Amino acid sequence: MTLLLLTNVAPGWGDAWDDISLQIAWTERLTIDGGAEVAATPEVQLRLRAVSSAGGQPTDYRLKENDAEWGEWRPFNGTGKRDWMSVAYTLGGYGDRDLTAQFRDDDLNVSPGVSASITVLEPAEAVAVTAFDAAQVITAGILVYYGTQLLAQLEAVAGSVSADARRAVWRTADLSLCPSDEFTHRAIYDLLVTPGIEIVIRRGWVTAAGGEVVIGLGRFIVDEATFAEGEAGTELSVTLSDLSARIQRARWTEPYQIAPGTGLVEALVGILVDRWPDVTLALDANVVTNVVEAPVVFEAGDSSDPWADAQNLAQAHGYALYFDAEGVVRMIQPPDAASVTAAYFYRRDERAVVTSQSRVSPMGQTYNGVIVTGEGSTLPTPVRGEAWDNDPQSPTYADGPFGRTPYFYSSPLIVTAENAEDVAQSLLATVRGRVESLTWEQIPNPMLVPLDAVELEDDTGALHTYILDELTIPLSAAELQTAAARETRIGY
Repeated sequence: MTLLLLTNVAPGWGDAWDDISLQIAWTERLTIDGGAEVAATPEVQLRLRAVSSAGGQPTDYRLKENDAEWGEWRPFNGTGKRDWMSVAYTLGGYGDRDLTAQFRDDDLNVSPGVSASITVLEPAEAVAVTAFDAAQVITAGILVYYGTQLLAQLEAVAGSVSADARRAVWRTADLSLCPSDEFTHRAIYDLLVTPGIEIVIRRGWVTAAGGEVVIGLGRFIVDEATFAEGEAGTELSVTLSDLSARIQRARWTEPYQIAPGTGLVEALVGILVDRWPDVTLALDANVVTNVVEAPVVFEAGDSSDPWADAQNLAQAHGYALYFDAEGVVRMIQPPDAASVTAAYFYRRDERAVVTSQSRVSPMGQTYNGVIVTGEGSTLPTPVRGEAWDNDPQSPTYADGPFGRTPYFYSSPLIVTAENAEDVAQSLLATVRGRVESLTWEQIPNPMLVPLDAVELEDDTGALHTYILDELTIPLSAAELQTAAARETRIGY
C-alpha cells in the first residue's frame, strides 16, 4: 500500500486550506500472464486492480513499458470479481520487459503506479532449447478454473491439443486424466461437468540451466466428459473446445442487426459482447479501419451460430477471427505466402528437431486462385474480385504447368468491387500452395501456432517454406508433434 500526499483542493476555498494535505491510500495490483516469468510471444494477458481511499475503484488506467513514455488513459472496467480487469496487451519486443500501470479516479487523483516484469522469448530460443537435448524434462499443466478462481490442478495419462486455422473452433483437446490424493476420478468428473468450468492447458520444459519454460496451449470449456467403471478400475476422459464454443452456443434469441456504416471492429465487439459479456478482446479500431457497407441481419433460432456470424463478417473483410491460446479474441490478416518470413528453421544437423518428414499431398485441396462474388440484397448486380498466384517461384504458379485452379467464395456481406478484391487477396493467402502433411520427430515445439511460417530442409538440401494450417501437440514426451502445412516456395 502506498500513501500519496495531495494538495490539489478546490479553488476559491481560501488561503486557510493551502497547508492541508489529503492522504489518499492506493492499493494496486498488476500481473502479466498470471505472474509467469517467461512468455512465449509478446502477446500477453494483463490483470489490473486498484482501489483508492478517495475515489474507490478507478475510472481510468494507463501503461508504460520499459523506458517509453506513458500511453494514453483508457477506461478501467472492473469485472465485478474483486474489481479485477483483464486486458489483452502486446509487449513492445522480446527479452526482459518491464511494465508499469497507473490509475486515476473521478477526481483525477493519480496513483503512484505498480510494476511487473516478464521475459519474452525470441522465437529462435525455443527451437535452440528444444533441439539441444532430446532428453529434457517435459512438464504439462491442466488447470481448472471457475471464473478467476483456480479450483484444481490435474494430471493427464495421455492427451493432446490440436489447433487448426481451417476450423471455426481453432483449438480442441482430448485428455485422459489421472486420479490423485486430492481427487478421485469421480470427484474430477463431478468438477468438470459443473457449468461454467474452464480448463487451461500448458506445456513446457526444464532447460539445461534448470529454468522452466511454460507455454499456453489453450483455454477451453468441456464438450463431453466420460467416467467409466470396470473390473480394471476407473477411467476418465474429456473432450474440450476453446472459448469460441461459448459464443457458438449462445444462439441468437432474436434477430441481431448491424447498421451500414458501422466500423468492423465495433460490429464484431458488439456481437461478441452481446453473446458473452465477459469475453476478453484484443481488437483495435485504429488498426482495422474497415467499415460494414451493407445492412446485416443475423437470424435467431436453434440453428443460429453467432461465432460463425462473427467469423464470416471478419472474413468478408479479409480477416481471420479466432481465440488465441490465452482465451483472447484476436483478428489477423492471413500471411502472404509470397513474402512471409519463417519464424522457425529446421535443419538436418546434429540438433535436428525434425528427423523425418512424412509427406502426403491431397492435390484436390490445392488451389492457386480465388474468385470472390458479393451478392448482397442491396446490389443491382453482383460484384466480383479475383486473385491468382503470380509468383514464378511458387509451386502453384498460376501460369505454370499446374494450370489455373480457382477456389470460389461468395458472401452477401461483400457489396463493393474493392471489398471483393481485398477478400480475394486475403483468401489466396490461405489456400495457395501445395498441401502437405508433415510429421515432427523429437521434442515438439509448443510455441508453434497456426499460420506460422516454418522452413525445413529436405534430403537434397533444398529449403521448403511452409505455412502451418494445423498442428497437434501431445502432452507427453514420448509422442510426436504432427502438422498440416502448405508449401509456399522452394529455395536453395
